[in-house]
Amino acid sequence: MAIGISEEVQLRTCTGCGGTFPASREFFYTRIGNQLKSRCKTCSGREGTQRRRRRLGLPSDQTPRRYTRHNLPVSCTDENGKQNPVYYKSVQLKSTYGLSLDEFNAMRERQGYCCAICGEHENEITGRRGGLHVDHDHETGRIRGLLCWRCNLGLGNLQESPDVLSQAISYITTQEG
Repeated sequence: MAIGISEEVQLRTCTGCGGTFPASREFFYTRIGNQLKSRCKTCSGREGTQRRRRRLGLPSDQTPRRYTRHNLPVSCTDENGKQNPVYYKSVQLKSTYGLSLDEFNAMRERQGYCCAICGEHENEITGRRGGLHVDHDHETGRIRGLLCWRCNLGLGNLQESPDVLSQAISYITTQEG
């Protein structure tokens, strides 16, 4: 670029607030593949706060607080001073779903320690995402059950839509051969 010549700045409109901002990471979060999200950082933050309020059943004027180790009955380190995975699992469950570790374990027991869709036992789930994962409605935050990572990703990739799921079933059955 020659001195004195400026590049034209690309602008992007936020689908949340309608504001127009330079299309850069300064104003928009990025997705995988370096694509910018459609909402500005302010709207994305506000939306996340509203989603946490709904999930935790808080009134609209109350700010959801993240849980710290002082709110949990589990220590962040074990007796040898090493990281305690139970602590991190309990923090993740509480802050993401408002679910205690005891409630999660009760759900596992009710489901027979198996995925609610495919029935695979949690000890047989392979891959780095082993175990059972909390499935929830992204609109309401309501917890539906526990799924293996394959079924959980499958539902998400099919937009959690009964119509899309039935179209996928129809496609698979007509393409067998």
